[in-house]
Amino acid sequence: MYKVVIIGTGQVGQTLGRLLNHSGGYKVIGVWDKKLNNARAGARFIGRGARIYQDKSAAVQQADIIFITTPDSVIQQVCDEVFTGTNVFSNKLVLHCSGSLPSSILRIAKRHQNVNIASLHPLQTFADKLETVRNFKGTYCIYEGQRRALARVRNIISALGGNPVEIKAKDKTLYHIGCVFASNYLVTLIRASRELLRGCGFKDKDILQSIRPLVNSTIKNIMTLGADSALTGPIARGDVLTIENHIKAIRKSMKSYLSLYLELARHTVRIAQDKKSINKSQGLRLEKKLR
Repeated sequence: MYKVVIIGTGQVGQTLGRLLNHSGGYKVIGVWDKKLNNARAGARFIGRGARIYQDKSAAVQQADIIFITTPDSVIQQVCDEVFTGTNVFSNKLVLHCSGSLPSSILRIAKRHQNVNIASLHPLQTFADKLETVRNFKGTYCIYEGQRRALARVRNIISALGGNPVEIKAKDKTLYHIGCVFASNYLVTLIRASRELLRGCGFKDKDILQSIRPLVNSTIKNIMTLGADSALTGPIARGDVLTIENHIKAIRKSMKSYLSLYLELARHTVRIAQDKKSINKSQGLRLEKKLR
C-alpha cells in the first residue's frame, strides 16, 4: 500500500486524492494547504482517515508519493521549499498536475536519494469535484517525467481509472493550448452566443435551455462523425449572402464580437474546403467577405 500526500487541496487535489484513497493500492495519509480551512475541506472530501499536516516537509517525509496540486504559479516554489535545506528525503515519487508545465520544474527534488519526478495531467474538467469523481473512469491522463518514474505513474493512472498517454515535456504547452480550445474557449463561444441571443430579446433563463439541443447534437456529431464532417451552417453551404448579413448585423448591434466572428469564420472556411462541401471558388468568395 503506497502512502500518498496531497500538497494543495484545490479541486484537482481533492478529486485525485479521493479516487486514489478508494482505489485499493494507495492510501492518502494526509494533506497540506497554506489555508487551514482548505486543508480541512480536502481531508473531509478525501476521507478514510486522511489527516491534516501543518508542516508540508513533515508530510512529504511520511509519504511514498507526493502530489503537488497547488496553482501552477507556485508549484516550483512549493517544491523548492520542501526539498531545499537540511531535510534528507529518499525513495519518493513527486508529481505535479499542471497541464502546461513540464516535470523539470520539480528538479530540486532529484538531488535527494532515489527521488524521482513526473507530471500527470487528467484531460478532464474539475468544476464539480464530486461529478468528476463519478465520471473519471476512462479519462485520458497525460504524463511525462524521468524514465524510471514512468512505470509508477502509469500504475497510478490505472488506479485512478484513467487511460495513460505519454508525451514529451517540450510539447506540454502545445498540448495545454489544445485543451484550452476544447474547454475554456468553448465556454467563451457559448457566452458569445448568449450575448447575441440576449441582444435579440431572449430571456436569460431561456438561453442555455434553448441552445442545449444544438450544442448537444453538435458535440455528438463531432464525436461520431469527426470534427470536419460535423460542420453544418452557412459556410459549409457556401452561403455568401447569409455571411454578408451576419457581418452587417454584428457591425450594427454587437461590434465587439466582429473580430471574433471574422477570425472563426476564416478558420471555418478552411474546414468546409477540407470537407469538400464548398469548392475553391466558393472559398475565395467567402474569404473576400471576411477580410
